[in-house]
Amino acid sequence: MIRAFEDCELDLERFQLRRRGQPVKLEPKVYDVLAHLVAHRERVVTKLELLDALWPGEALSESVLPRAIAAARRAVGDTRARARVIETVHGRGYRFVAAVSERSAPAAARALREMPLAAAPVPFLGRERTLERLGALLEGALAGRAALALLAGEPGIGKTRTAEELAARARERGASVALARCFEGEGAPALWPWRLLLRELQAASDPAAFRAALGADADALARIAPELRERGAPEAQAQATEGEQARFRMFDALASFLRRLARSAPLVLVLDDLHWADEASLLALGFVVSELRGARVLLVGTYRDVEVRRAHPLASTLGALAREPSCERIALRGLEPREVAQLVA
Repeated sequence: MIRAFEDCELDLERFQLRRRGQPVKLEPKVYDVLAHLVAHRERVVTKLELLDALWPGEALSESVLPRAIAAARRAVGDTRARARVIETVHGRGYRFVAAVSERSAPAAARALREMPLAAAPVPFLGRERTLERLGALLEGALAGRAALALLAGEPGIGKTRTAEELAARARERGASVALARCFEGEGAPALWPWRLLLRELQAASDPAAFRAALGADADALARIAPELRERGAPEAQAQATEGEQARFRMFDALASFLRRLARSAPLVLVLDDLHWADEASLLALGFVVSELRGARVLLVGTYRDVEVRRAHPLASTLGALAREPSCERIALRGLEPREVAQLVA
């Protein structure tokens, strides 16, 4: 079954979106969000319904669904300001508003797709040299030589997948791992990825060790992640990023906390999609890297180098980080022919 709208086609048998006849690369969950909205286009689909239908039982950050909606809009040539396809119904959810026509897929295409295929998970192949370099940085961090690895490359080249593979290996070595993705779009508070990391660390760490690591820095860190505040404590969120001294206090508290927490277990922290990070988050990264020497911490950042021009906020941060001896930039390129052959096999 093919559902056509605007200049797009949603092929429900091939799980594919085509625009002007050309396939559009989509993350599976983004495709699922779009397909669900099309299937229920006669009504408003609530945010809770989408989360329950597509991420059942999963603990998610608040940014997951808005990011998926934003990606779906980009894929179909829509914008929030001029919603021709996906309309936001404030306080309710989303509605698919474009006119849709349906038709069956060609018989030949259906027959081809109905041929049995051996189902098997796609293994992580290639990147041996990259993983060797990352493995060496991990071993150094486990021994108390903090480091920052920056994975750069074009969209879809495998930056996130490589970081996840490293994280899995770090867990096997007994490290506490936290991953956070920077939010694409407007509305996220300052220091959002660091807030997500603190949440992840709280969930992954021994409660007693986490509370001990917070120590006297609990108030300062609660300005980044208010959920860390003890019940009944006064609110300090309003001044989270006001003034140079307040910002320095927060950054110093963050670095000190990570250093203390790493004494109980090594830390591997992944900041994904740094090209979307806000300025405060990038400043915090630069500060933390400079203050973690001697700690059992490995920071991993990923970013799309094709999006970082001279005026991009990340550009100046990369220049400053390049002067840090503990920082290593690793560029990811396409797989080698031998690796492609392994993947096909």
